[in-house]
Amino acid sequence: MSYINVSAIIKAPRQKVFSVLSNPAHYPALMPSDLTLKLISPSIRLKKGAEYEFRVKRFGIEQIWSLRVEDAVENEQITFVQSIGFFDKWSHTIKFEDFKDGETILHHFIEYELHFGLFGKLYDDLHLRGYITKLLQSIDNKPILVRPPIKSES
Repeated sequence: MSYINVSAIIKAPRQKVFSVLSNPAHYPALMPSDLTLKLISPSIRLKKGAEYEFRVKRFGIEQIWSLRVEDAVENEQITFVQSIGFFDKWSHTIKFEDFKDGETILHHFIEYELHFGLFGKLYDDLHLRGYITKLLQSIDNKPILVRPPIKSES
């Protein structure tokens, strides 16, 4: 099992940060340019048991990734577990904490296990753990977390 812990200070109130991260429709805007994420299931309200299905594309390879909300406490915590996807096991807990001057400390705790035995462990050590850590750090710096998302007109 591999573990990643990343924390960051977000220059926005906890309720604002939670409102963005509790809406999977915002996730594509949070991804780095080398990773395409598309929500393909209806964007239902975040609650325990809700499932979200995404199409993930990187290096021209697409895969379905389905996440289920294991736990959700308004403005405090969200835990997702993978139900379909690249990992044998995946759990991502996001904790939201008030900080000074209306800022928020965001804590990401990820536990995961890859397929492919020894080759999976080697890939994790050489690339994946660092990539996921950088991805989380880039998410924590995205403008959508501090500015209201732009609503598209239909």
